[in-house]
Amino acid sequence: MSWRRLKNCFRSVSTCLLFYQPSCFITFSIIKYNMDSMNHRIGFIIYNVHSAWDQCIWPSYAKSALINCKSLYIFPGGRLHGRFSSDNLRNSIYSLVTTENLDGLICWSPTLKDAGLTEEDFIKFHNNLEPLPFVTISDKFAGHPCIDVDCYTGTKQLVTHCIEVHGAKKIAFLRGPESHLHSLDRLRGYEDAMKEAGMPVSRDSPLISDPTGWIEGDKAAAQLFEERKLRPGVDFDTLVGADDGIVIKAITYFKRHGFIVPRDYHAVGFDNSMECLLCESRLSTVMMPYLK
Repeated sequence: MSWRRLKNCFRSVSTCLLFYQPSCFITFSIIKYNMDSMNHRIGFIIYNVHSAWDQCIWPSYAKSALINCKSLYIFPGGRLHGRFSSDNLRNSIYSLVTTENLDGLICWSPTLKDAGLTEEDFIKFHNNLEPLPFVTISDKFAGHPCIDVDCYTGTKQLVTHCIEVHGAKKIAFLRGPESHLHSLDRLRGYEDAMKEAGMPVSRDSPLISDPTGWIEGDKAAAQLFEERKLRPGVDFDTLVGADDGIVIKAITYFKRHGFIVPRDYHAVGFDNSMECLLCESRLSTVMMPYLK
């Protein structure tokens, strides 16, 4: 695809996304920054730009591009082979990630995963990015640099804080997707904090939910409450979510059943997303250093 057609494509996508979510128009305004420059064109792949968690991430990349006078193009093409049509319809934007249009690429790889994506297809997607130089976040691919973030330590410190400062004795954990490396790191942080506090838990403990999608915190909560008969404030005093979205949906679920934070139990999350500001009771959470 030619550079002119690429710019026209961005214009049309901007209009479409403006109808879907106003904040996305801002994103593509930043993407168009210095668009006529053919040097230092950096792409950034992430599944979305409009959700609370995504808006913690892409502004830091945009800010760096503006400071360093680089052109940044964001490709919010959804999860690969996703379960929702909103993902599948957007996957085609990834075809624009080529050496003709970009000089380099950053790929937040874990955000592209979905329950229906095979490891073979995941690897094939990244292989098809070549010969474009690219850096991945979290998932490592042969021949390409990889940057990772420490989700383990933050979760461990958060759980330890709940125990030492707030006197938590029974802490439940809502897991994220099993295929997501950072989700597993957060689970390990929880497990090790509990073990060091003399309250070890096993993976098959009723206090730990089965793996769940990032937007399915209500299902994880239902598993604890309906299947395992665990009641907030009685069978657990603190609820830890693998991310903010999971625990916020769980809080909403338990509220419908008469259990309220912080009257009956405490709840904490991960990511410090803007969703935390919408909670009736402010959510304690861990923030990753995206700017760094």
